[in-house]
Amino acid sequence: MERNDPLKDQKIELNYPCDWEYRVIGISGEVLQSAVNSVFQAHGFDFKLSNMSKNGKYQAAIIETRVENESIRQEFFENLKAHPDIKLVL
Repeated sequence: MERNDPLKDQKIELNYPCDWEYRVIGISGEVLQSAVNSVFQAHGFDFKLSNMSKNGKYQAAIIETRVENESIRQEFFENLKAHPDIKLVL
């Protein structure tokens, strides 16, 4: 049975430029920091380590940055997803 989700087809309206937050999960804090540095390169961002998995294998981090438009926001997302040291991007 399919659930009706009234928000399913709604698109979020963002006013650019705006601050945006990505949450990523990788193997360790140092490796994750290096991966994020390679994606954002000269673009300014704040990086903060977050939770670690119970067994210590995975580390989460929060990346905050200013995005100028939708295509830049999406490009960062896709580049984070494509990086081999980043396991998950939210």
